[in-house]
Parts: sequence; structure tokens; C-alpha cells
Amino acid sequence: MKKSNARKRKGAMLAEAAAAMAVLFPVLVTVIWVVIEASYAYVIDRSMNNAASEAAKDLAIAYQSDPTANSDSKWTSICSAIRTPKFVADNSQFAITNWSPNSSPPTCTVTCTYLSGQNGLPRFPTWDPLNAFSGKVIIGTATYKLVTSNVVVGGNPNAGGGNPNAGGGNPNAGGGNPNAGGANGNGPKGGP
Repeated sequence: MKKSNARKRKGAMLAEAAAAMAVLFPVLVTVIWVVIEASYAYVIDRSMNNAASEAAKDLAIAYQSDPTANSDSKWTSICSAIRTPKFVADNSQFAITNWSPNSSPPTCTVTCTYLSGQNGLPRFPTWDPLNAFSGKVIIGTATYKLVTSNVVVGGNPNAGGGNPNAGGGNPNAGGGNPNAGGANGNGPKGGP
């Protein structure tokens, strides 16, 4: 009898383990799938932000030499130079959402949109049986300050040092005049 009870207990434990696996396995697979898709969404988001940042920077630099840098032909050439395999494949992913050359400071804002399943880009999410994420869009945005052609990169060469021809400032203030004892020349005469 002892042997048959032991077999029954082993059989019951095996059945319980199989039932537990039948319940836990789909949950485990779902958790792994969610982690992978969330990671992929993060990578797409970073790629879109990097592409938007690069386009905004290139547009701001182009504006420095040509104030019409946002024209269609120049904008197309800027966007055509930016490609990231599996993330940025077409110029239609880019848009100038804010062009403010007359604001203070002058800025431009560029967006880059992930076009899931279009222009050879992978579909995201890769598997969505409930269409829970259909219509969701991942957009990267970047704003850059426009640099005008009259601004010297690295700062104003006259800033900080004053006028190079000034010779040290007013000779009558602060001891510049050897005959003045005080800062304004009203004090006792200094020197020997």
C-alpha cells in the first residue's frame, strides 16, 4: 500500500506542476513580450529624437549662411542626409513644426515620426492581436536656436577686454593720473 500511495502522490504532484505551468507559461511569455516591445519602443523613441535633433541642428547651421534654409529644396537636401537603418528611411518622416527666425531667441523645431510598416520600416508593435497599439505614433522633437550670420561663433571678440585702443580706461580715475591721489583726483597728491 505504501508504494501505491507514493505513486499517487507523485502523480498528483506531476499533475499540479503541469497545471501550474499551463497557467504560468502564458503569463511568463506575455511579460517577456511586453518587456521586449517596451524596449523596442524606447529605442525607436531615442532614434526619432536623435534624427529630429540632427535635422534641427543642420537646419540651424544652414540658416546661418542662407536665411531661406527652410525652403522645400534645401529642407529636402537636409532631410535626405539623415538616415538610420530600420528607423529613418524617408523624408516624409520629418516636419518643421515651428520656424521662428524673428522671435527672441530665433528657433526652429523639427519633429521626426516613426512610420510603422511604411517605406520599408519594420511594423511596430511586431505582434498586436488585439490592435491595442494600432494608430499609436512615436514622435521625436528637437528645438535649436537659429544662428544668424552676424553672430561670431565663440563670442564677441571685443567682449571682456573692452576697447583695445582705450589704454586702460580713464586716466583720471583710479590712479590713472599720477598727480591724483584719490580715485577722483580730489585727495592728497600721491607719490614722492
